[in-house]
Amino acid sequence: TFADGDQALMSITNRSAGPLYISVLNFTPDGGVKVLYPYGVEVNKLLSPGQTLAVDLSFEGGAGGQEGFKVIGTSQE
Repeated sequence: TFADGDQALMSITNRSAGPLYISVLNFTPDGGVKVLYPYGVEVNKLLSPGQTLAVDLSFEGGAGGQEGFKVIGTSQE
């Protein structure tokens, strides 16, 4: 559960044999879905095998309850 203004750092490591495009989705307590990554200049960035990506997260708060996250790695955009 995150409150308004809370921050976190998520580390994602590519353990596959090839490069991956990474997306991070946030499922909010009120049923919404937000794209947390990629954003801005990171839109087409590939994560190489063995490389770790740090994603800064900032939360707006909301209806209370639990936040859900999904990290997706794909070989194509």
